[in-house]
Amino acid sequence: MPEPRQRTLLALGFPESKAVQIDDILTDLAGAAVAVDAERVLDPDCVKQLSALGIGAVRLEPADGGLGFSLPALFELLALIAHADSNLTQILRAHFIATEEFLRDSNRGADVPWLREIACGAVFGNATTELGSHQAGTVNTRITSRADGKYSISGTKFYATGSAYADWIQVLAADENGSHYNVTVDRFDGGVAIDNDWDGFGQRATVSGSARFDGAVVEEHQLCRIDADSDPFTDTVAQLVHLSTMVGIGARLLDDVTEQVRSRERHYSHASETTAAGDAQVQEIIGRGIAAVSVSKSSVRSAAEATQDYLDAHRVSRSDSTQLAERAHHLTNHAQVVIAPLLLALAGDVFEVGGASLLSSRMGLDRHWRNLRTLASHNPATFKARVLGESALLGTSLPSVWYSGRRE
Repeated sequence: MPEPRQRTLLALGFPESKAVQIDDILTDLAGAAVAVDAERVLDPDCVKQLSALGIGAVRLEPADGGLGFSLPALFELLALIAHADSNLTQILRAHFIATEEFLRDSNRGADVPWLREIACGAVFGNATTELGSHQAGTVNTRITSRADGKYSISGTKFYATGSAYADWIQVLAADENGSHYNVTVDRFDGGVAIDNDWDGFGQRATVSGSARFDGAVVEEHQLCRIDADSDPFTDTVAQLVHLSTMVGIGARLLDDVTEQVRSRERHYSHASETTAAGDAQVQEIIGRGIAAVSVSKSSVRSAAEATQDYLDAHRVSRSDSTQLAERAHHLTNHAQVVIAPLLLALAGDVFEVGGASLLSSRMGLDRHWRNLRTLASHNPATFKARVLGESALLGTSLPSVWYSGRRE
């Protein structure tokens, strides 16, 4: 009888042989998660192994080397990976954002060689954000023309999540006219350097620190101009990856604590029952956790299904799909505003089920709150709640592209 994770992988559409191998890798990751958090290092081989098994290509059609996963199936897979180790899901975030953009270009009739790279196991990383007090929307990383007809990229990024584990890095850069481009840069170009200087208290092994580009060389086909009037699809996908990761963390936290309660022999003299598992107050905390994770899963799935509806309509008529894109974006923002505080509250409340033994660093239960808080801080829900309210009251659209930086 297959293990529960194997059954989920099979149900999603993985062949049995690959499901077994992926399950083995995720089992190892889950067992090492506490040590990975403490040491701030994830074995890069696990990314390569999963990529070789087709994880990164699941959204491609079978004829193109993938498994033809829908978006709801993709986000269920990402939650499953996050259940083992949420660092890995965040590392792969940029890859799946890039994949969706490539697929959309392909559906519009373009020949996208990057999809063939993905089918062969290539992984894409990210280098978008720049530190400093520059004006929001300003991009200081520069694209410069070379005499040989190629281009060079120079600048420094931060929060370059996934780049240390990638084959290609998608870099946000500007040309001499200030136009913004998504530039696909060879991770192993001599002008690329990744620094493991991420010192955040959560998602410690994502290497989400600096990426430096010093004359990295690219060709014209590696430049993709960003449309200022683009729809909110990319932001929707980006946030759904984070939300799926948070759902996986919540589910792992609940499993970890439930296991501790079941095996716990110590209890309190003033408790209402002789065992923690039989205590009504402990049962209520676990029950609330089950509900919180279940509702979070459902919220992500609803937003993912709405995003899939948009994609299906977009293939037929771009003009008729606008309302569906807005609906998917709204549902994703609803999920973000609700899921973050719900799961963060769970990550604190579960410590009420036991005593000081739950604080042991060997158990690493604190990492779940730290990881949730880190992910939630990437795009604070309070600002998303405000624009939702503004949209309802004044009829404005939600921002489809946003930047951090100084407001003038």
